[in-house]
Amino acid sequence: MDPPYPSMTSLWHTNVYPAIEKATATDKTVVVTGASSGIGRAAAIAFAKAGATHVALISRRETQLKETEDLVKSAKPGIKVTTHALSIKNLAALKKAAGEIGVWDVVLLNAGRIVKPAKVEESYPELWWDVFETNVKGTLYTSQAFLPTVNPSPAAGHKPTIIGVSAGVVTLPPVAPPNIGASAYVASKAALLKLLEHIAAERPDLTVVSAHPGVVHTALMEESGMQGGDEETMAQAKKAGFVDDESLPAHFFVWLTTPDAAFLDGKFVFANWDVQQLVTRKDEIATGDMLTSVIQGWPFQPAK
Repeated sequence: MDPPYPSMTSLWHTNVYPAIEKATATDKTVVVTGASSGIGRAAAIAFAKAGATHVALISRRETQLKETEDLVKSAKPGIKVTTHALSIKNLAALKKAAGEIGVWDVVLLNAGRIVKPAKVEESYPELWWDVFETNVKGTLYTSQAFLPTVNPSPAAGHKPTIIGVSAGVVTLPPVAPPNIGASAYVASKAALLKLLEHIAAERPDLTVVSAHPGVVHTALMEESGMQGGDEETMAQAKKAGFVDDESLPAHFFVWLTTPDAAFLDGKFVFANWDVQQLVTRKDEIATGDMLTSVIQGWPFQPAK
């Protein structure tokens, strides 16, 4: 499909495809936050199918976590699955879970918060800030809890990987749909990019990537008011490449944990981009500030 949006690759995907579906996570321990539904659940299942030996599921919703656990075990009979019902805004609970899980190879930072769009002056401050409490402080807490227990002896060629689920809307101006009135969500996701860039710089032993998962029609997005419409509108959006299947980010995340994706350390990528075409540009991407959060036009040239 031709990209409906500015893209690093000429190929644009909305569903799983062979190059990412064949990616493996053999013998890895994978931690997934926000694992009770949607993209987190799909990713947990994808990692199980890809050969993970232990998938640790984190979410506040215990009943839904159990449902995810059953689906992961169905995808790979015999796999170890642990569930941890907690809020990522609770550092003590996260540290306890990290101790129970033990060494890990992958942490998928998928838990997130969204609120209905509103102008800044009309937003409820408590709700607006709660988005930062989850998307930024929750990421900080999760990182602090799990960084000490990273696998010190990963398989040859494989670096432990942290994947932060970001949002493509950070690349859009505030006047572009669906950014209108979404200051809390967009600002928090922009802050998340910077936080993960710092972790990448501080931990050369890891691969740290921020990833736009595509536009997946989840209950969270529908409730937020940032995505929706009648069936005909959604069908047209999907045909145009603006709506993606949850299998796309799920398997793209698996690919990000492979040695082929190591050049994306510290970068921001779209799950929609074709990975084979991305690899052909790895030298260009790995050097300089390409795919990082910078001020457009910097460094400034002195006036003549």
